[in-house]
Amino acid sequence: MRWTKGEFSVVDDMSLIDVDAVHAFLSQSYWAKGRSRMVVQLAMERSLPFGLLHGDRTVGFARVITDFAVFGTVEDVFVLPEFQGRGLGGWMLECILAHPALQGIDLIVATRKARGFYEHFGFKPLRDKNQYMLRAGGHP
Repeated sequence: MRWTKGEFSVVDDMSLIDVDAVHAFLSQSYWAKGRSRMVVQLAMERSLPFGLLHGDRTVGFARVITDFAVFGTVEDVFVLPEFQGRGLGGWMLECILAHPALQGIDLIVATRKARGFYEHFGFKPLRDKNQYMLRAGGHP
C-alpha cells in the first residue's frame, strides 16, 4: 500500500524501504543500539514494514510483528530528527492503524519516551503489566 501526503509517502513495500538507512538509525538508537544490519533486515523481512519516504529517501520507519489474526506489536518507530516536528510520525502511525491487514487485532507498543504520543492514538497502559514476562534473546 502507499499513502501520500504532499512530498511524503508511507509504504508497506519492503523493496521501497532503504535497509541501510533504517539500520543506520536503529543501530544508534537507545532501544536497538548495536543491532547488526543482518538482524535489522531479517526483522524487516519477517514483519509488516512501513517506510516513511521523502521522495525515494527513507526518513522514517516502523514495523508490526503480527500473526494478522489476533495480536501485533508495533516496533522500531522513528522519524529522522531533521523531519521531526511536522506531524509525520503521527501520520505514519495513522497509516499503520488504517492498514487493512491490521484491522480488528490488538496492538501493543513499548516506549520509554513517547507515552503521550501513543495515548493520542488510543494506546493505553496494560491493566496488568505484571503478567508479561521477557526472555531476552541476546541479539545486539
